Amino acid sequence: MSKERVRFYADCLEQIGLEGILELPEGVKQPPACILCHPHPIGGGSMYVPLMEIIARVLVEHGWACLRFNFRGVGMSSGMSTGGLCEVEDVEGAYRFLEERDDLRLEDLAVAGWSFGSWVGLRWAVKGGLCHRVALVSPPMVGFDFFNFTAA
Repeated sequence: MSKERVRFYADCLEQIGLEGILELPEGVKQPPACILCHPHPIGGGSMYVPLMEIIARVLVEHGWACLRFNFRGVGMSSGMSTGGLCEVEDVEGAYRFLEERDDLRLEDLAVAGWSFGSWVGLRWAVKGGLCHRVALVSPPMVGFDFFNFTAA
């Protein structure tokens, strides 16, 4: 497995630079890719929480490329958290970063998120229709609308 520290921009008018880690499986030519979305920053969520690292490691061991990144305002990512209102733009930026690479197979793109990240990731998946698999780990049951996606 190889790890690359990467930077890319959210898909918005502001210059919001996002930090991430792209993990690639060894010996797999053009692996499918998965975008990983972390839990809410208010509770300490970041791309470094142990569950996100474990999900990435397991997927990479099974031949997937994984991009985990910090949403705006988290870690070394610029901007300010919007509580999920604009973080869908961050996921779109992650997708566009992956799209620029020729060593990945995006026809099988997946998005996975934990808690807050599952809400943001699902909204991106439904809005753009660009991924074929979605994994929601402990989606938040209170305070997040999973049925009305028009706000993002």
